Amino acid sequence: MIKPKSGVLDLLRLLPVGGPAICNVSVTNACNATCDFCNFAHDKGFVKHRTWLDADRFTEAAEVGEVVFGANPPSQAQTAFEVACSWAKAGDVDRSVSWLDCAADAGFRAASVVDGEPDLAVVRADPRWPVLRARLA
Repeated sequence: MIKPKSGVLDLLRLLPVGGPAICNVSVTNACNATCDFCNFAHDKGFVKHRTWLDADRFTEAAEVGEVVFGANPPSQAQTAFEVACSWAKAGDVDRSVSWLDCAADAGFRAASVVDGEPDLAVVRADPRWPVLRARLA
């Protein structure tokens, strides 16, 4: 697989607008979502040259998202949620739970999103999920 060309300029371009998939899109250029939040979702066709999400890069995506969150983006709740999704896909349930707590603290409330987000399957299997899910509803 060809590694995507991504860098600080891409991150800086995305930073002011925040929004869905900022972590994954800033590292790759596609999102695995099928939502209507943005045009980066893989089924939207907006991005013509796609570098699909690479399982080896979810940790990197989460780390980029943490930097973005630290820069106080306009959508802190959504950014924290995306960081949580990246950590979950990276296999780090504890960090994912921590970032979902952060998303809830920042005002993320979207029960249907958290219930259906494939990235969070490992978190939904965690014993902490019922309490966390209640905070995100």
